[in-house]
Amino acid sequence: MTAQKPCRRADCDYLDFGCHMGHANVADCEFVRALALDVNDSTGQPSDVEMRFPWTGRPFGLNDLRVISACRRPHVIGMVGAENAGKTTMLALLFLMLLRGQRLRDGTGFAGSYTLEGWESISRWMQLRPPLPMQFPPHTPNTAQRQPGMLHLAVSEPSNGRRHILLTDAPGEWFTAWTFDEGAENAEGARWISRHADRFLLIADSCALTGQKAGASRNALNFLARRLAATNGGRETALVWTKADVARPEKLVVEVESMFRQHFAEGPIFSVQVPPKVTGNGLGDMTDLIAVYDWAIEATTIGGVRLVEARGRHRVGSDDPFLSYEGHRYD
Repeated sequence: MTAQKPCRRADCDYLDFGCHMGHANVADCEFVRALALDVNDSTGQPSDVEMRFPWTGRPFGLNDLRVISACRRPHVIGMVGAENAGKTTMLALLFLMLLRGQRLRDGTGFAGSYTLEGWESISRWMQLRPPLPMQFPPHTPNTAQRQPGMLHLAVSEPSNGRRHILLTDAPGEWFTAWTFDEGAENAEGARWISRHADRFLLIADSCALTGQKAGASRNALNFLARRLAATNGGRETALVWTKADVARPEKLVVEVESMFRQHFAEGPIFSVQVPPKVTGNGLGDMTDLIAVYDWAIEATTIGGVRLVEARGRHRVGSDDPFLSYEGHRYD
């Protein structure tokens, strides 16, 4: 049996994630210590221990992004909201919807995922297992991890080919800390999302906003929207009312949506809920959820380059915005 071969790189965990340098045979990596190789003498091929896929099926971390970003920058959707606001449930509903063959805008369909285990871990809670009732995914744990977990989708679009989408699944506590202290130690994941997401879904929890702590929840949402507007560089943001089956006073709706418009004047507003009725494909009416993700996955990059306003900096005196595209890095 081949002994585990430690790697000199502190950020490489090749047994779980594959070689950080991209070697299928870790024995070829310069950072792996020179220990005995487990090689079949007759074929000269490395054993199964050394031949590993560069992904595990679990949610992506930053080191995993190389799997999908070599040719084109993935499109990142930032889910932003307080704890228990419904962010993970929205993700689970998306996966179940695609799993049952539902397409998004203009015929956009599911074309694979490198994080199927991560999708399954959140969506299995919402699958009916009689006689047990349907449950909701558990709260995303607030860990010491500094970057958000990211769920991957590949989608096939008639006009844009195959695209890679990443959806963040971060604990709401990160956003609470970030709201009141941009530099908070436990808000690094929220800062990463604000820097790198292409589009944002700001979650408004109908239950919290109408519950016993409604006033505090409204203030927290207002401060979170203000923080996001100040840090996201003008990138497009939508407001999403979750748990829309909960009755909301008209005055509350007007106040929250007016507050949102103060920060994101052109941002769309959506309302979603778990479908109350099940149809023949095992789902209820998903029209509202489809509308959210149709907007969220709309391409805002070309060939991995972010489309930005020139702000008077067109090159060589041209008015062509193509000459003013700016790149983007995962810092």
